[in-house]
Amino acid sequence: ITASDVLEASGETLLTGSHKGWLFDLPNEGEKVLASAVTVLNKVVFTTFASEKASSSDPCAPPPNKARAYVLDLYSGAAVANLDRSGDGSKDKSVVAGLNEILDSAQIIFNAPTASDGSACTASDCQQTIQIRVGKMNLPIMDSMSRAGSVSVILP
Repeated sequence: ITASDVLEASGETLLTGSHKGWLFDLPNEGEKVLASAVTVLNKVVFTTFASEKASSSDPCAPPPNKARAYVLDLYSGAAVANLDRSGDGSKDKSVVAGLNEILDSAQIIFNAPTASDGSACTASDCQQTIQIRVGKMNLPIMDSMSRAGSVSVILP
């Protein structure tokens, strides 16, 4: 059991408990982080790479691999978003974000500021949303549709 599992099960965070940090063991055999993590809005976003067993008897053929994107709570290591956008709304720690490729760090895209109804900003109603994109995925791994909680930034 990892430190992030202990924090998640207890409902504590690094802000409310006596823990000094958390550790997340990558769950897939041979999985490794090859790019820098990005921290935004109290979330840690990082990508991993893991080769699978060769499916070909040709020794020159590269083995298939999967690249994953992880989004974890900065203070507890818990899953924070419905990354696979499943209908059940469950929170996922990771999603497969690429096949047979090595992913770079996540990219943060700041959308144009708008009012809460999508129209032009006013002095009393202005917010900016972000998207977090990884690799060649058509959809961002996090945006206002992934139900991550705080992907909107309210501008003063």
